[in-house]
Amino acid sequence: MLAGHEAEPDRNSVLGKVAAILDAFGPGEGSVPLAAIVRRTGVTKPSAHRLLTELVAVRLVERTDDGYRLGRKLFALGMAAPQPAALRRAALPAMRDLAARTGGSVRLAILDQDAVLCVEAVGDPGDGAGSVGTHSPARTGALGKVLLAFTPQEFRDGYLRSLRESVPDPRVPQRLARELDLIAIEGVARDGRDPSSGSTTAAAPVRDVRGGVVAAVSLSTPPSRTPDTGMAGLISGTAQVISRALAGAEGATPGPTRTPAARQPAPRPLRRVRVATMPYVDIAPLWVAAQEGIFARHGLQISLVPVKGPGETPRLLATGQVDLGVTTTPNLVSAVDDGLALRAVAGLSLNTPDNPRLFLVAGSRSGITDPAGLAGRRIGVTTHRGYLQVGSEELLRRLGVDTTTIEWVPMEPGHMRAGLANDVVDAVAAPLPLPLLLQREGARIVLNLADLGASTLDVFVAGRADWIADNHSITESFSAALRDGIGLLDGEPELAVRAQARFARLSPAMSAAVAVGTYIDTPLPDQLDFWIELMGSAHLIGHSIAGESLIAR
Repeated sequence: MLAGHEAEPDRNSVLGKVAAILDAFGPGEGSVPLAAIVRRTGVTKPSAHRLLTELVAVRLVERTDDGYRLGRKLFALGMAAPQPAALRRAALPAMRDLAARTGGSVRLAILDQDAVLCVEAVGDPGDGAGSVGTHSPARTGALGKVLLAFTPQEFRDGYLRSLRESVPDPRVPQRLARELDLIAIEGVARDGRDPSSGSTTAAAPVRDVRGGVVAAVSLSTPPSRTPDTGMAGLISGTAQVISRALAGAEGATPGPTRTPAARQPAPRPLRRVRVATMPYVDIAPLWVAAQEGIFARHGLQISLVPVKGPGETPRLLATGQVDLGVTTTPNLVSAVDDGLALRAVAGLSLNTPDNPRLFLVAGSRSGITDPAGLAGRRIGVTTHRGYLQVGSEELLRRLGVDTTTIEWVPMEPGHMRAGLANDVVDAVAAPLPLPLLLQREGARIVLNLADLGASTLDVFVAGRADWIADNHSITESFSAALRDGIGLLDGEPELAVRAQARFARLSPAMSAAVAVGTYIDTPLPDQLDFWIELMGSAHLIGHSIAGESLIAR
């Protein structure tokens, strides 16, 4: 054997068979039957049974009701390895500090197949639960839900599929899936008050130098000691400190924020921001910035408020129901024309000739084959006087179509397919991915809004002028986080594909078919002026408005 090279164990030797048996336990499996181990390893059934019996005797494997699972002694051995040991060393100082300041118990855990394995603990949990080396079901607590929320999509889908097969009530996996999506956005999981102890728990993800989630840390406190500053912010701050310490041990610091390990900030509450948004694929930078912990690294905790379309955002901003929200230029301009003081804060997506995002599609039963056929028809749009209606009307006027004969029908994107199928409307104007889906069902694209000319602003984030003035540091942090999210997508566009599948509820195949968007971090005055000019020429606004005045400075 050459020096510096390791030989694979002989698969026919006792050691080789033991290694094959241990390798047969895959991720996400709570228990593996003997027959499956035999099939995966090629070891004969008598030999596999004999070796498993010996492994159980030395506590490397545990016997279960329907097979075998890896034993806790392997955990103890694994904790002696450099990587887990580095994780515990990085975490302990911050865990001890948090426990001392709050009087609560702090736990560090990793995902062990379909269970949560506690690898470090500080403070007394009261009931003995959560001690080092204990397992608990991943779906039942804040620690497990955080870890599940940030697992790779294929693992998460497999876990939920197994849950659907094992739990009679189909609402259980459905609720869990929605909860994991929310945790992935907010970056924090919370348990309700425990009925026996009265304690509450919050957990947040710990990331390695590459930004991947490798563990989760939780804080549990009794009612009398719940910190006034907010558990979610404290546990998120502690998770960031651990992540930086872990990255420092590995020789770098994770993510866009490059803070030397020796100057780690103390855990601090995150500033909560309510953001109105909808399941559009062009909001991928916001989802990715949330899921990858970028907002948290900028000191923000994002809470998404779902809306049916960008036209609802100005109303929610005006009434203070959200702090910031995703909208479009026509929606913003109409609101300002009506007297609301709103401003664009950060950009998201462009509609470009090379990467078009907005289309008008005629139903397969409408008989419409070209733009001229749209005259006198009913066309569904996401928002009255929104960018899809304004842009479509402008293109149709250029083509000589009498747009005064068209009835524009506001519809939720989720209702547009049914509207076409039931002849409620003859065509719809919609953003991706709906046009692709309708095309596959026989519909015809008759307008491409990229034909308007130069690249136009698709969607962006806006806020109330007075709120922005009072929260300037928050809007700056929000814009910086989105900018980092866009930068991350530039280097890893597959993140957008996964975000589209998860948060826009697309099938993996449809998500992969949708081209990744063209993103911009700051709206420019001429991009706003383009839409303002179109709206003015169509007599949709009554005041003179300058694009420059609509951008937060």
